[in-house]
Amino acid sequence: MRLIKPFLLLLVFVIGESMFSCFSQNQNIDSLWALYKNAKHDTTRIILLNEEIGYYFESENPDTAVFFYNEALNIADKGLSKKNDDILRVKFLVHKATSLRYIGFVKNGLGIYDEAIDFYLKSMNIYNEIIDKESTPNHIFEGKKGLASCNTSLGNVYSDQGNYEQAMEFYNNSLKLNTEVGDKRGIAGCYTNIGSIYTDMGGFDKAIQHYLKSLTYLEKINDKKGISYCYNNIGNIHFFQNSYEKAIQYYLKSLKYKEELGDLRGMSGCYNNLGIIYNAKKEHETAIDYYNKSLLITQKLGDISGSSACYSNIGQVYEAKGNFDMAIEYYQNALEIVEQIGDKNGLIVCYNNIGALNVLLANSSIEKSTYLKKALEYGTKAYLLAKEINAIPRQREASHTIISAYKMMGDFEKAFEFAEIFIAANDSMFELEKTSSIADAEKKFESEKKQLQIEKLNKEKELQQSELLRQQETGRQQKIIIVFVIAGIILIGVFAFFVVQRLKVTRRQKLIIEKQKAIVDEKNSLLNQQNEEIMAQRDEIESQRDLVMSQKDHIEEQKQKITDSINYALNIQQAVLPTGDYANKILGSHFILFKPKDIVSGDFYWATRVNEMLIVTVADCTGHGVPGAFMSMLGVSFLNEIVRKKEVTKASEVLDYLRISIIEALQQKGSLEEQKDGMDISLVVIDNSQFSINNYYLAQWAGANNPLYIVKNEENTKLDELSTFNFELYELKPDKMPVAIFEHMNPFTNHEIQLFKGDSIYLTSDGFQDQFGGSKGKKFMSKQLKQLFINNCHLSMMEQKLVMEKAMIEWRGDYEQIDDITILGMKI
Repeated sequence: MRLIKPFLLLLVFVIGESMFSCFSQNQNIDSLWALYKNAKHDTTRIILLNEEIGYYFESENPDTAVFFYNEALNIADKGLSKKNDDILRVKFLVHKATSLRYIGFVKNGLGIYDEAIDFYLKSMNIYNEIIDKESTPNHIFEGKKGLASCNTSLGNVYSDQGNYEQAMEFYNNSLKLNTEVGDKRGIAGCYTNIGSIYTDMGGFDKAIQHYLKSLTYLEKINDKKGISYCYNNIGNIHFFQNSYEKAIQYYLKSLKYKEELGDLRGMSGCYNNLGIIYNAKKEHETAIDYYNKSLLITQKLGDISGSSACYSNIGQVYEAKGNFDMAIEYYQNALEIVEQIGDKNGLIVCYNNIGALNVLLANSSIEKSTYLKKALEYGTKAYLLAKEINAIPRQREASHTIISAYKMMGDFEKAFEFAEIFIAANDSMFELEKTSSIADAEKKFESEKKQLQIEKLNKEKELQQSELLRQQETGRQQKIIIVFVIAGIILIGVFAFFVVQRLKVTRRQKLIIEKQKAIVDEKNSLLNQQNEEIMAQRDEIESQRDLVMSQKDHIEEQKQKITDSINYALNIQQAVLPTGDYANKILGSHFILFKPKDIVSGDFYWATRVNEMLIVTVADCTGHGVPGAFMSMLGVSFLNEIVRKKEVTKASEVLDYLRISIIEALQQKGSLEEQKDGMDISLVVIDNSQFSINNYYLAQWAGANNPLYIVKNEENTKLDELSTFNFELYELKPDKMPVAIFEHMNPFTNHEIQLFKGDSIYLTSDGFQDQFGGSKGKKFMSKQLKQLFINNCHLSMMEQKLVMEKAMIEWRGDYEQIDDITILGMKI
């Protein structure tokens, strides 16, 4: 595969002339090298270097491919320096132009656009020389064919750089030249490339028309590689139209062809596009798997442009998961690459990604104005560059980022101004006529395809009828001969007896045939009756199917509304949980492993400071999903009232007051019929005021059914149980009663403990230890959890979080997550 156009949201494949090459990458390089050494003619050596040896290394080792193309170039120059006849001279010119063009392919694939353009223009000059100075039809044909390839290659470079007007000009030049020479592969490639330009500019109806034109030519010549790229690009159109399942179907069709052909760069593009689809479907782990597959291939090929697309897309997954630090790291990696190679389209996507992320950071940060200024800076850069290259989908995305920033800043006039730009771009991309046009184009393509099949069947039927008539004529002639023979036999008279016997045999055969015919007619009648019954059953099944599909659509619509409401509740819940800079400021070195079973969680974590006191808690409310989330919001609200407003900082008293608030809010009476709602909680209060005197922190802890784990790096008072090297783990046992009405409601126990620098504490819900998994499908249990703490306490908090996430994934395997999971770890 010589040319692929990387695109930072979707990989749209732009077809160059050589992508239709039939040469195999699987040939043994040793045998090719032996053929090269034994070749007797320079032209043979050049062909082997250009079409076999150089092409073999293009995907695996581009620099090696350039070396062999330069070697072919040197041989061609030596041949041109000699006195040769006109035919041989033109051959050397064509080979030289081909070598230059193939070097351009490699440079373009590596994102070195200026060098690629230089080699293509040198190649184009040679082809123009052939056309202008050589008069034979064959020479002109070779010149035009090569010139068409150069125009396609230059179009690809300008398309990669976001210069769509220039790219369209070169693609149309190539289409004209390929039409003149009757090159079906070249025509198909031009239609695909023009379709990709319309895709980037948001003209999806025109894009699908060009892709389907290309597919028609490719199917006629059974070009599997070209068909695979058309399927990919049609999948992109369906993605932009939010038809995710249909897009996945086309991407998988494309991937199947690429795997058969061993097309690594093409496989990378398909994996990247599938990752984008699953990220849009919020299946983030599946998306990251596909992005990593794509990234491994781009790194192997040295395709820095493709790597930038992977980095940008992985960043979007981390942004969707709320891991903004990882997201900005990947966005910056992508931005460095696209700035280096001058990819305007890539710059737009990176600017907008960073701008949109700063809007999210402003939502959860006290430094709101700083993040909003950054959001406007990058969003405006993205919008102006998108407007410059007339990329309507990119204008739409950038204007949405700018709208969000101005709204948060309270500048509704500016927000309204960009809202009109957003609506105009959105209407241009998704108006009903375009969607209908896409569907009509696909239907027309399928109809024409079926018509070709019908015409083929009709031709076969005509051939069969001709053959039948021929056989009938032959039979008629044979009957005439038999009549004359019988007449001769009768005239002779000697054979009269045999004639009579023959007549008797004929009569018997006729009777047998008539009986067989009657049986066949009876069976035909029965088959017709059964066919009518089957048709009636089919109509009934279709009617039932239509009813089921209608009900399915209604259910899916209701499900989507419910899901949207729950997602909005998720935004509210996340807004009250400490994250990002606020969490770092309050908690210091820490990690928070927070994995709801459903979209929203019945677990919550909370932290605040009152004077010199740091109060941290992790709670597990009754239930999970929406009911649990309501309880968690009640818990956060009551803790704010008790600790922040009333300034209650004794751990046991906080739980006592919280229990009273829960009972009053839920109007619990303690009757047997009553729903047992409440929460299990672990709450620690750390006093910072005495550290300078005692060289340790005096802390309090109280727990309702949930313990506290402490890992110390030196031996203090022994409480309990696990140890390794210089670390010991202690478990503080909770009171065996919930924060709710209960059969006995004693005051919660207040534990006083000493914490030294370097100690680690862990507050958890029961979701991690109760998760089923492993080879026997059993619970993880608290013993294994404590072993995880003690084995990994020497690592940084972020590394401990990654270890625990990995341990949970490996333990759970294919088992379903049964409860919300929350673990908060702190390094003192």
